Amino acid sequence: MMCRIAGALLTGVLLAAGGCTTGGNIRWETDLDKAMAKARQQHKVVLVQFYSPVCPYCIRMDREVFSDWDIRNLVEATVPVRLNY
Repeated sequence: MMCRIAGALLTGVLLAAGGCTTGGNIRWETDLDKAMAKARQQHKVVLVQFYSPVCPYCIRMDREVFSDWDIRNLVEATVPVRLNY
């Protein structure tokens, strides 16, 4: 369990907060500026995942990590943003 949490956090960048895509049924924002504004309003942090629909590691993260109920709860406590690189 702890390895999965660490893996999820290592693929993203947590930024202090002063459109959505799939990914384990998480409602990902796709616009960083909108996500930052939302995070400020809700007093949350932003979780940024750099993602490509053809990246095998990204697909595996969706299938094996973001589909985990505990991970989804952790991610949904933030404002998650998925940026296609």
